Amino acid sequence: MSLQKLLNLLLNDNIVGSYTYCKIIQILLLYKNGKGALNYFTHIECSSRFTSAKAEDYLTTKPITISDDFKLCITEKIIPVNEFIPVFLGAASTNQWTYKDEVIDLNQCSHFSAKFVPEIDPTSSQYRQLVPLEWYLYGSNYNGNYYIVELYTENNELLSKLSNDHIANIQRYIEAAELFYKLSALKDRIGNVMCKIPVETLCVTPKQINERGILLNCNCSSCLSDRKLLKISEQRNDGLIYYFDSSFVDSNSFQIRLNANQMINTITVLDFDTSLPLYSAVFNFSRHYGNFSHVTPPVICGGTEDVREFFDSNQKSERISLNTCTYHGNIIEFIEDGSAIKRQTHLEEEWMQRRGYFKIYKSRNHLQAIRDIRDILNNNILFDLEEICVIDPYLTANDLIDTVLFCKKYGIKVRALTAYNKIHKKSAVGDANDFQDFKQTQSDTLAHSLAKVTDLKIEFRTIRDSHGFAFHDRFIMMRYKINRDRVWALGASINSIGNEHSILHIVSIPETVTSIFDDLWQQTDIDDCLIYKNY
Repeated sequence: MSLQKLLNLLLNDNIVGSYTYCKIIQILLLYKNGKGALNYFTHIECSSRFTSAKAEDYLTTKPITISDDFKLCITEKIIPVNEFIPVFLGAASTNQWTYKDEVIDLNQCSHFSAKFVPEIDPTSSQYRQLVPLEWYLYGSNYNGNYYIVELYTENNELLSKLSNDHIANIQRYIEAAELFYKLSALKDRIGNVMCKIPVETLCVTPKQINERGILLNCNCSSCLSDRKLLKISEQRNDGLIYYFDSSFVDSNSFQIRLNANQMINTITVLDFDTSLPLYSAVFNFSRHYGNFSHVTPPVICGGTEDVREFFDSNQKSERISLNTCTYHGNIIEFIEDGSAIKRQTHLEEEWMQRRGYFKIYKSRNHLQAIRDIRDILNNNILFDLEEICVIDPYLTANDLIDTVLFCKKYGIKVRALTAYNKIHKKSAVGDANDFQDFKQTQSDTLAHSLAKVTDLKIEFRTIRDSHGFAFHDRFIMMRYKINRDRVWALGASINSIGNEHSILHIVSIPETVTSIFDDLWQQTDIDDCLIYKNY
């Protein structure tokens, strides 16, 4: 479907809503040399709440200096929808936002089909369910039920001109203008033009969302009277569909009801002829247990009070009250859920071991551990793999040769950090002559191992003196352009891993490790810390 047909369907056919005006908020970067403006973020909202046009108003009192190149300006205006549509279509084809005398440059932009943002039940697991656009643009996670039509830009050129500090500073001014858009957490949306089109022809009011079940009251506007609406309900758990129902709506006012359950519930109302969702919501009542959650039985009772008396390690008498709570009632459905979760956990652990994400070594397994590290490096080569980072306080040139040089990715970049003082067990400064000898030995070893002309780009540094901070843990990081970085924790240094009992496993939150590595790398960006570099 063309962009023009899509906008007409959403804005002019009275299926989603009846819109006359839209509000446009533009966050602009003005060139200091006066040669024009760049779009930092443009947000359009079409709604029947806007009943008249409004001249452009400034949400910043004056252009604010952001960097050596740019000043920041935030504006707001309300214009007729029939004027907005040709501006949006023109922006998609010319990469320029042109309205009256205003011309704003966009990066190379692409249009994707409209996206529908569902509602997410706020009483279910907020940590497992999140719609980032809803959360970071509008500050909630239940006010979904709208369409997003977006001009998406590859903003690498713009972001290259803005540091993280610049973006954080711009974010403060956005919030000072009483706008929630948290673009510091949605950097992929910087430079985009986003149109929000809320569904206003169907009003859904939750009457009950709790342990007794789900009950929704639904009311259609008169413009939907002649249209066929289909309501769909699904309950799913453990990869199985336990319940599915679809039926046509028979009046402008209707209810949707689901009984109490411990499943993932999805409720959708569709315009049958166009397949446009007019309502969609996810209610996750499935039971999970793990480090931070647990399965709760239906009835819990406390027994008689009991105590434990003992002497602690300082021979001080201790007396603590004991928890004597127990459960009563039939918990067969909870047993089934618990078994399903255990099964999924077991399958996940098996998969991780097959992929090399979790390895256990006993004594005298060093060669196997080195082979496993090489396998990790080669089994995780994705199209966008850019570099490998290694941090190990006892890392040497031979450790790099035995591992990262075996990576089969062409043109891979390697950054490695060691701790010279740990290797020589001296002060952080050490003896200058000793360090120069160490540096020369390591450099010669790498230079001898690598051909004069090689695809590999490698830089090897050490923390030294006040440059960098002491570290203990060892990690190998695979860093990607688009995919999420992957980080492995080594139970011992590369030169000894597997000699004694040790564990190699993938890190569940890699950003914590990569940020520490990047901080150390920046602090050691000095000749005194450089051991070897071949590019």
